[in-house]
Amino acid sequence: MNPLQQWFTHQKQKKAVIRNLSWLLSIQQRDIETLWQSFDHFYREHRYETTLGEAKTLNRLESFITYVMLAAQRPASIIEIGTFYGKSTRRIIDMKSTLGLSAPIFCYDICDNVTCFLPEEAKLILADITIDPRKHLAAYPAPRFIFLDARPYHLLKNVIATYLEHFPDTIMTIHDCSSSLCKREMTMDRSCMEISSSTGIWERHVLAECFQKVDPLSPELDDIDTPTHRLMIFDTTHGLALLVPKQKLLGLRNQIEQIASNSG
Repeated sequence: MNPLQQWFTHQKQKKAVIRNLSWLLSIQQRDIETLWQSFDHFYREHRYETTLGEAKTLNRLESFITYVMLAAQRPASIIEIGTFYGKSTRRIIDMKSTLGLSAPIFCYDICDNVTCFLPEEAKLILADITIDPRKHLAAYPAPRFIFLDARPYHLLKNVIATYLEHFPDTIMTIHDCSSSLCKREMTMDRSCMEISSSTGIWERHVLAECFQKVDPLSPELDDIDTPTHRLMIFDTTHGLALLVPKQKLLGLRNQIEQIASNSG
């Protein structure tokens, strides 16, 4: 894709992200666009496209969705599951600073490959939380913001199912939920740890199971409204899923309207 095609693709995806955030939160698009202006300055100032890249990490638009949620929720703790080098963590740390948040950041992984942040900026915890994610997540103050960026089927299933059942005060985002990364028929065993875009990944399969959808590639999975939660999968490069308890929606909307009003 040449630079002009990349620009047009970005503009198309940006409009869709703003429109869908507006729809999800029942808010005027102009209020979301006001947040984009402050975010865009933040993102350009940190030069992430050059220093961290846009692939296999939160890219520009996925970072914007994260920025909006952090600004609106103002969580008491931030939990990342699946850290690797910490490229997404770096963005979240900088967002936290820009937004004036005091929430500590806790990062879970099974090995230390971190190169993008310092121990005093976020705490890396080397642990596999597959068996009992509730015990780990409940250890941090509410309201919580969770960013899930992991591959193993059982980890994804247990974390998402536990979140839906036990954490009504928590917002969750899930990376790599694009239909382009998903294969309808997975040939590998669910316990296999060698998972990549070439094998197909489990995120949409797990979400389909949790929300009782037969086909993980169904467009119905991209916007779900249950009695307790809203799920929206944004059409970004990697596909970022946003899970919000419905009881939080009004507060998020009010906070964004206040931010937009103060910016105006």
